[in-house]
Amino acid sequence: MHIKVHKKVFLPILILALAVLIFLFLKSMKSAPQQKPIEHQPPLVAVSEIEWGNWPIHITAQGIVKAKRSIQLAAQVSGQVSNLSNDFYSGGLFKKDQLLVQIEQADYQTEVKSAQAQLARAQAALKEEQARGKVAEVEWQDIKQQASDLALRIPQLETEQANVQFAQAQLERAQRQLQRTRIQAPFNAVVAARYVELGSYLNAGSVVADLYATNVAEVRLPVTLQQFEFIQPSTNQVHFAPVRVRLNNTQGKPASWQAHLVRSEKVVIEGNQTIVLVAEVDDPYNFKQGHAKALFFGQYLEAQIPLSGLGQTARIPRYLLTARQTLLVENNQRLFIREPNIAFKDSQYIYVTDGLSAGDRIITSALSNAIDGSAVRVHQSGSAKEDK
Repeated sequence: MHIKVHKKVFLPILILALAVLIFLFLKSMKSAPQQKPIEHQPPLVAVSEIEWGNWPIHITAQGIVKAKRSIQLAAQVSGQVSNLSNDFYSGGLFKKDQLLVQIEQADYQTEVKSAQAQLARAQAALKEEQARGKVAEVEWQDIKQQASDLALRIPQLETEQANVQFAQAQLERAQRQLQRTRIQAPFNAVVAARYVELGSYLNAGSVVADLYATNVAEVRLPVTLQQFEFIQPSTNQVHFAPVRVRLNNTQGKPASWQAHLVRSEKVVIEGNQTIVLVAEVDDPYNFKQGHAKALFFGQYLEAQIPLSGLGQTARIPRYLLTARQTLLVENNQRLFIREPNIAFKDSQYIYVTDGLSAGDRIITSALSNAIDGSAVRVHQSGSAKEDK
């Protein structure tokens, strides 16, 4: 009975142990799979040829249109305003010598008449004295003696001549004062502001209007010192040969005007280290129809200024310049990190004078880990082929 019980217990254990031993034996006889070596291929990059040339390069600068000449027009005589031009308002246009304001003339006309009468009296007194002098001269000729100047009434004659000159000067002054009651435009102008009304009383020196000359406008354009060196290589003159620039409207419908840089202000602004160039526009209000449209004072413009003096440069898209100011290039299927000599940058490109080697092609692909001298594969643009 006990023997049967032991057989029932140990027989399954023996069978399980035997199965484990057979499994382990078979496993040890199985050969490990052959592992293939991992192939590391060089990264695939896109490249473009580097183009050299004497590129037309422009910089942009912003400024506000101002009048080249502007004045505060003031009265030269006192009096009440008796008349105003119908065009005398802010924005009114006037030609040279056109009347803006008329001051009451009555008192000044009276002064002219008074001066005229005084001159007539002085001229009559002079004639009378001249006649007396002739009589005295004849009398002394009869006496046949040497007569003194006083006897010949020469001092009296000179006094009357001086009186005539004084009266003439007084008349001229009265006429000038009368003329000054007419306040006229000293040049072709637009009224920027008006300060008087009909019936206003003006003193000599009272400002009646702000006038801007309409023949020439100016735009002050700040540029950096580096940009200035390319615009005006010689810095020993304030004036230089005019440089043609284009002024573009940045508000509303696109429009442009031709202008010329005529001078620099030759003072560096301390805060941002810029220098101001001055561009002039002839006939800004387009009276001669030389522009597509009128240009108004106070208008905000953007100028395109051509640069010169760079010579032959490589033009490379600016986004390809790394944060360390280097370029990634491919040469004979190798990647190289170049440190270019950048002559100029604009919003889209960098212009390189040297620092590149013959055979370099610029890498346009994004690389996460660029190693100088490492191998690369070049993707052929426009096909699926690769340089292997």
